[in-house]
Amino acid sequence: MTVWQIPPDGEQPERVIAGETGLQKNLGYENRIFADRCETHMLMDSRHTNRHKSLHGGIHAILLDSACGMAASRSSSPDASQLVVTLSLNTNYLAAPQHEHIYAVAKVS
Repeated sequence: MTVWQIPPDGEQPERVIAGETGLQKNLGYENRIFADRCETHMLMDSRHTNRHKSLHGGIHAILLDSACGMAASRSSSPDASQLVVTLSLNTNYLAAPQHEHIYAVAKVS
């Protein structure tokens, strides 16, 4: 499980959700809920890689889906408790990550 660290600018999330679901526990990611966005963070390890030792695209999609769902939920309810569901998710990959800290950031506009 990743551990939330306060960023250098001092901004803190309203809520950190970690280990809430089996998927979060197994993959070790957390959702950080802010007033204007959701950030999903995971520290990549061997559980998350493909046969080329790069982050598996499906893991990317899970993190994107989680961040988007939390941002949508937060925009509908102050505590991000509104149930939402993804109807469609299309992803284009540009390059493999170059760092072990993997982030997905979603903002409702």
